[in-house]
Amino acid sequence: MLPFLSAIHAPGHSDNGYDNFSISQALGFSGDEHALVCGLAANRNTTKSLVEKYNSSISKGEEKLNELLEVEEETEVEELPLPDSGQTKLF
Repeated sequence: MLPFLSAIHAPGHSDNGYDNFSISQALGFSGDEHALVCGLAANRNTTKSLVEKYNSSISKGEEKLNELLEVEEETEVEELPLPDSGQTKLF
């Protein structure tokens, strides 16, 4: 899979956007892994800022997910009454 990802992020590719995180996030990559796939040097300041941007976008997505989960938990679930234990079955 690495050759395909590297080809997508190659300098000559039409969709070459290092700041396009959609594929890397869908695959669960960290910011450092995204930079590695893009072929960026880890010691450059631009790469470090890109990794920070990537990680902050992940944390924002996690915050939105947590908010959605909290809203879901807050919704009340209607409980159905249990039948009497003395009730007999017809079948």
